[in-house]
Amino acid sequence: FHDTFIACSRADNDEHKKECYTGIGMQTNNSGVSLARQNLFFCLKGETSAMQSACVSGAASSFFRLHAEDNIENYCASLPQDLKQVCNDVKSKIHP
Repeated sequence: FHDTFIACSRADNDEHKKECYTGIGMQTNNSGVSLARQNLFFCLKGETSAMQSACVSGAASSFFRLHAEDNIENYCASLPQDLKQVCNDVKSKIHP
């Protein structure tokens, strides 16, 4: 996915870049719950905070929709504080 982050950074405007990074995050959750938490950390490979935040947003959104019946309480817990907030914000929108 490193090359995908690079390709996204070449998008023609900030909104397209954000959509691209969000899509990367969504793709990381095409696996079971046991890997989903590990996949969140893939987003940390984004070179900027904007890349990481959008990726975490996409990963969390995908996870919370796909695994609503599972224990989702700790999904965001081990992220750095700023990304934990992004993740928790997504969770609160999907599971108020």
